Amino acid sequence: MEAQSTSRTAVVSSLNAAKRNSGKTYGQIAAETGLTNVYVAQLFKRQAQLSPETAPKLRSALPQLPEELLQEMMQPPCRSYDPNLIQDPTVYRLNEAVMHFGESIKEIINEEFGDGIMSAIDFYCSVDKVKGVDGKDRVVLTFDGKYLPYTEQGVRVYENDSNPTNLVTSYDGFIVPFAPLTPPLQLTPVFASFSDDIPAKISVSPSNSGGTSVSVSFLLTHFPTPQR
Repeated sequence: MEAQSTSRTAVVSSLNAAKRNSGKTYGQIAAETGLTNVYVAQLFKRQAQLSPETAPKLRSALPQLPEELLQEMMQPPCRSYDPNLIQDPTVYRLNEAVMHFGESIKEIINEEFGDGIMSAIDFYCSVDKVKGVDGKDRVVLTFDGKYLPYTEQGVRVYENDSNPTNLVTSYDGFIVPFAPLTPPLQLTPVFASFSDDIPAKISVSPSNSGGTSVSVSFLLTHFPTPQR
């Protein structure tokens, strides 16, 4: 992990040098690539992945960018952050703003959408500069995330060692009994679902102690990070 961190630091340093040498801002590069300015910054911090479709646009915007760095930007990054960032006044103030307004934001999301959250994967972020009514500069920070509702978890497994035939699984309002667990009966795994996003595989077999062994594994939906 330390070697990976060192390699990433070197790549980020080279990317930032290429940007500085170009004389362009994140906003200018964003305009030429069709991305948000924050996503461009994330690319140069190796916090986001450059898509093959956008790579030619970035190459055109920064022709001095070495090909090996461009290829590196197209690799899935290890997204992380330095905990010491909170010491920077800008980052600290952003964190303070989210914490201070967070409870109210959550309640409004619940009122407008229901019981759920804003995604930080299917998510767009941008920073804009505007003039206030007093003529002074103001920062407009936009968080645009997909709404993700919580789902009712409908899979339940009941075990009764004294009467294994009573073992059932309940999902989506239906009760499905398993066959009697008399050794050496081979049970077919049952596929149920917490929701459309989280299917569960339930395997039942006799345990070494003479009881019933239940194994549950989950198949999680992959949410790819979109280009911003």
